[in-house]
Amino acid sequence: MSRTQHSTAAARTPAQAQAPGARSNPANVYSQIIDLARRSTSRARYFGDALRLIAEACGSPYAACYVRLGSEVLQDHCHGGPTDPNFWKQRVERLLTDALNEHETRAVLLSARSADLRVAVAAVPLSNPAAGVLGAVSLVLPLYDDEPRARVAFLESVCALAAHAAAQLGPPSGAGGGQGAAQSGAAVGRAAAFETVEALAFNLTNNLRNKLGCEQVALGLVRGAHVRILSISGLDDVKSNSPGVLQLRAAMEECLDAGEVLAAGGERSAGADAPARYRLHEAWRDAAGPVSVASVPLRSGDDVVAILSLRRRGEQPFSAEQLEQVRGGVEPYAPALLLVQRASRGLIRHAVDRVTTIGRWLLAPGKHGRKLCAAVIAAAALWFCFGTMRHEITVPSTLSPVSVRHVSAPFAGVLVAAPRVAGDSVRAGDVLCVMDTRALELQRAELTAELAVAGQQRAMALAEDKPVEAQLAAVNAGLVEARLAALEDRLSRAVVRSPFDGVVVSGDLRPRVGSMVAQGDALFQIAPLSGWNVELSVPESAARGLSAGVAGVFANVARPEDTRPLKITRVRPSAEIRDGRNCYVAEAQAELEAGWLRPGMQGVSRLNLGPRPVWWIALHHVIDSLRLNFWL
Repeated sequence: MSRTQHSTAAARTPAQAQAPGARSNPANVYSQIIDLARRSTSRARYFGDALRLIAEACGSPYAACYVRLGSEVLQDHCHGGPTDPNFWKQRVERLLTDALNEHETRAVLLSARSADLRVAVAAVPLSNPAAGVLGAVSLVLPLYDDEPRARVAFLESVCALAAHAAAQLGPPSGAGGGQGAAQSGAAVGRAAAFETVEALAFNLTNNLRNKLGCEQVALGLVRGAHVRILSISGLDDVKSNSPGVLQLRAAMEECLDAGEVLAAGGERSAGADAPARYRLHEAWRDAAGPVSVASVPLRSGDDVVAILSLRRRGEQPFSAEQLEQVRGGVEPYAPALLLVQRASRGLIRHAVDRVTTIGRWLLAPGKHGRKLCAAVIAAAALWFCFGTMRHEITVPSTLSPVSVRHVSAPFAGVLVAAPRVAGDSVRAGDVLCVMDTRALELQRAELTAELAVAGQQRAMALAEDKPVEAQLAAVNAGLVEARLAALEDRLSRAVVRSPFDGVVVSGDLRPRVGSMVAQGDALFQIAPLSGWNVELSVPESAARGLSAGVAGVFANVARPEDTRPLKITRVRPSAEIRDGRNCYVAEAQAELEAGWLRPGMQGVSRLNLGPRPVWWIALHHVIDSLRLNFWL
């Protein structure tokens, strides 16, 4: 069941009404929320009123919340001031959705171009250790002269208190419960004044040292199975690699592993066998001299989030009651440490924490499916970064014959027939075209007559015993015979025939039938049906690694299922423009003997350029583009 509530500034009580954008005293908000938790009779009423208190404390003109209450859902918003709520609604609800999905604080900084005004839209999850994430609050934050980080940290602290105080709803169980909630609210309120978790830890350790009369107080934040020391009283800077700090951190991690209060050198809460069980605390005590040491785990819900370690003179050992009192006084700051740490972390730290959270989720005990997915993803990432694979490119290709015979006009004359055209298959001796021989036939008849006349003249000269005339007639007859032989040769070549079996690559003389052709004019190109070359048009961007000897596979467009191996024999040294691209033409030999192949057929060739890193194959186009466009 979904439940939706809406309110505006007009619905506020007189005590709540104030100028839009004005801020109430932030110190009063924490006590007001605790008081509201005591007085509220239902969670829906509590979260609705808490939203208005938070909006007024932040001086927000528009705020919205989404809270899951068991089977019910509370959606509420409030608006105040002269601004149009629809102006803010889309931005606020978008960030509210992001915070609900990602379970983390989201903020966007806005500024006006025409006015000296800055605002932020922020969304903060509502969560407590008992119920987990309940929902989220999103609102508009006027920044005034404040730092955006401080404003967001204040909002996180207030929302954290509101979520924790929700656990106190219902009839009060006694003064102790209300006092615990009040202490938690006060602790969160004081923590909101610190910009970094180290500053908060420094303040806590030095105050505790003065209050408890200790020689040293240290506070460490838990990170997984390790502890990072935030502050040591009396020291402005913690040298993480110094021997004393390393020994102190080891004792803190021993307390983290035990999950209970540990002490050495005085009364111990763990019993008489503590020295044997907690050797790292004994080693810390022995290294520091005659002192008493103790470590206290600080919890937020069921999780240990920080470790507090104490050291003082040996004549003042820690009692179990004292250590419990210390834990009771400091433990309310455990959620505040997490809030301030999250609010002050940078982008890199945020990314590291996010990855760590995902890793813990994947590697949770018993989640075998998650572990398997994590292993597969890790293996894929390693293969992507360090593995190799064949680098293959696919380029357009064209078939061309190994050799081409050019057929030209045998003599100048009129074309009378052209039975063959480009694309026809021909056999040796097939007629390609026919030249007009009528003029040649007339010349042959004339030369035949002249030869007969020369023969008669020679016979007459011999009969009249005129040797000189007979000799001249014989010479004249020889000249006529030579001319006749040349004419017969031209007549024999008037029919142009195919020199071998093959296919007509080019030549369509049908439009020229009846017209003159000059001697030597190109008539046909004929290619044999065996022996093919493949011309590959390789783009300039893919020409790296292209050389003679590179192997590949050719597939024809007509029959793509019939792939044939090829090997590059030559790469032309200069680039050519093909289809508007600058390409390098490579010539390759392929095992192509099919009778259906024709010159000029198109296809594609896949070339194997050798092994390359996987990341390079996936990203080299992007990297090259960035280098060319941004001079990287």
